[in-house]
Amino acid sequence: MFASEAVLREKREEIKEMESLLSGGKADRDVSYRNDKIQDPDLIKQEIRKRQAFIEKHTPQRLKGEAANKAYKRAKELAAEIKEMMPSEKMFNQRYPRNSDSHTRASDFEKAVRQQMEFQKAGTKKVEEYRYLMARLDPANPMVRSIEQLRRAR
Repeated sequence: MFASEAVLREKREEIKEMESLLSGGKADRDVSYRNDKIQDPDLIKQEIRKRQAFIEKHTPQRLKGEAANKAYKRAKELAAEIKEMMPSEKMFNQRYPRNSDSHTRASDFEKAVRQQMEFQKAGTKKVEEYRYLMARLDPANPMVRSIEQLRRAR
């Protein structure tokens, strides 16, 4: 699976900090690194390579041409299926019923919980595939992976 943009950014910052540690640069205006105090620079280089490999492995590569068309078609099919399975926004965003609430409100809440549990059980693979395809279609947009945009209002 792909890493979020925040995780990738964090890994890039860690690499930048380790490289400045090796070169003896400044971490910030108050902290300077002394590379003559590093006992094992190969260990730091190894950690840099690990993070670079992580970034390369977990960064989505944009689909192009016929592959993108097929992926877009499949993503549309999945979006329709997920939208149908998901509880509506009104049902999903109910508050927990109080003792003073009517029996109908409590049963509506229980119905929403059951529907969400069924969705999570049956829709997990579809959601994963949808998120994967959307990440490949538009890797620069982290919001495209969210399924909340598919939730019906009522």
